[in-house]
Amino acid sequence: NNCVSTFNIKNLDTYSPPWTYETTPQEAYARLKGLFLTSDMNDATILTSDETSLYLKVQVQRNAFSNDVLEFQIKPADSVILFKSAENGSGGGSMSDFGANRKRMEDLRVKSGVFGTMGGSAGAFDYGGGR
Repeated sequence: NNCVSTFNIKNLDTYSPPWTYETTPQEAYARLKGLFLTSDMNDATILTSDETSLYLKVQVQRNAFSNDVLEFQIKPADSVILFKSAENGSGGGSMSDFGANRKRMEDLRVKSGVFGTMGGSAGAFDYGGGR
């Protein structure tokens, strides 16, 4: 599968728990957006940045044939970040990305230094369907 999302609760192969934060929603949004403005994310393009609704949409080039689209929605009432990372290219979604989306999301979460995962110590890799 070329997708990982907080919404896929009935499919553990593509499910990942929401991220948590203990800052203000605005600070969480700034940190999230900042992850894509660093030099090591030069393959990322911010498509939509809405600070009012705390929504961020980013395109990341995976290879010469396809790219992935990452969407983030901060939910202030719950202090969580919902997300989806999925292939959005003409490279044919039938081939596996070998966990690239899942790994990228976990790497971003860890790199942030401030985002945890809902459920405590469980990381995104703990929800990989036994992988």
